[in-house]
Amino acid sequence: MSDEIKDTDTAKPPPQEITLKVLFFAATRERAGCKERVITLSAPHTLEALKAELYRDHPSLEELDPYLRWAINERFEPQVSRALYEGDTVALIPPISGG
Repeated sequence: MSDEIKDTDTAKPPPQEITLKVLFFAATRERAGCKERVITLSAPHTLEALKAELYRDHPSLEELDPYLRWAINERFEPQVSRALYEGDTVALIPPISGG
């Protein structure tokens, strides 16, 4: 019998990349040039990291940042440190006015 201690922890490490769906509405749709996009996000998997990637790919979106609301899986999320997970849907929602 071996005196070695075996690691019995079967927890898997977090994935290196996750796939998300991003939805664009109103002015964000115009600036991104599409209504939705599938993004593969490398670690860290946070809303802040996703925002940085989106703003890198679509610089004109960043101008709207002070006015945007973000929703994750149909719930508004004010915290940019919020973790994202495989299969999440993230929506960029600009202010909307009507008359």
